[in-house]
Amino acid sequence: MNTTTASSGTDLDLDQLEALARAATPGAWRSAGVEIHAEGDIAIGVTHFYGMRRSTTASLRVKNAAFIAAANPATVREFVEAVAGPCFNYTDRETDETCCSGCNCAEELVSVGEPFKEVHAENCIVLRARALLAAPVAVEDARDDRIANYRPGQWFDARSLDEMQAFYMSRLPAIREAAKEHGYAIGLHGSTRRDFDLMAMQWREDASPKDALAHAIAEAACGISLNGCYAWEKKPNGRFAVSMPICWTDHGNPEFGDKPSLGHIDLAVIDPSWMILLIDKRAEDYIRDHAETDPDTGAVLFNYGEAGREYHSTLTELAGELRAAMSSASANNDQEKKNAAE
Repeated sequence: MNTTTASSGTDLDLDQLEALARAATPGAWRSAGVEIHAEGDIAIGVTHFYGMRRSTTASLRVKNAAFIAAANPATVREFVEAVAGPCFNYTDRETDETCCSGCNCAEELVSVGEPFKEVHAENCIVLRARALLAAPVAVEDARDDRIANYRPGQWFDARSLDEMQAFYMSRLPAIREAAKEHGYAIGLHGSTRRDFDLMAMQWREDASPKDALAHAIAEAACGISLNGCYAWEKKPNGRFAVSMPICWTDHGNPEFGDKPSLGHIDLAVIDPSWMILLIDKRAEDYIRDHAETDPDTGAVLFNYGEAGREYHSTLTELAGELRAAMSSASANNDQEKKNAAE
């Protein structure tokens, strides 16, 4: 039996649906009030007749009749054929004797010669519907199996955008766990239909340098990391970004097109050193705009007197504290690596 599951969770028997449509009164149907008529003005049903003990409202009876007339056998069969699509490969079936019950070509099952098989495959609505409904499930199952069986240390070859996206999401838990070990939290943004956009935020004071994070993420994603340092690109607002490949993509598939960065992680990190540079620049700008140097003594004279000096001192002290904190965190990381090596 050929079935498919509707959104309500109910199994729809396509074989029975097509057989019932084929057996019903043929031709176009129309409604007239609560009556349904076939061609030749043949009355074939009503949605209400006098004497019914319980019935719907008058307006709903008319709407029901209109719906029944629209869902006539010809419409049902055209719908099944539209769902089935234009193509079907007969070799997907064993023989034409195994064709569904109620096939629209059943009366022609006389010969099993090759010419008949070709015609039958092209015209049998139910065979085509079966093939179409089964194909996506088979493709999805094969994709899931390939991803489930993937082991880091080799390149995953994504054959479609759906498969590439599914591979991205399958690696995200391992990536987040690796980042956590280095003191970072990972956020995801973008459609994941091109590159895999990840945002890393430092979550601990002793977070690793961004290059150590990038190597850990590459290892978690595909088990293949760059030898040496990554080439980071400076972005606005203190962000540093790097792109790293984690899977191959089949450019023979036209849906990939010329999209850039396919199969790559685009990692963005906010580097705390940027804040130090920003504070240093603020202090320098303040000296330039609100102070002057005494040519005789070399002393800095602030336009706002002691208040200006205090503001400038606060900036320099804050930059110094941040430098000390980063230096301490780096030393702790180095010591942990040394202890782990021993």
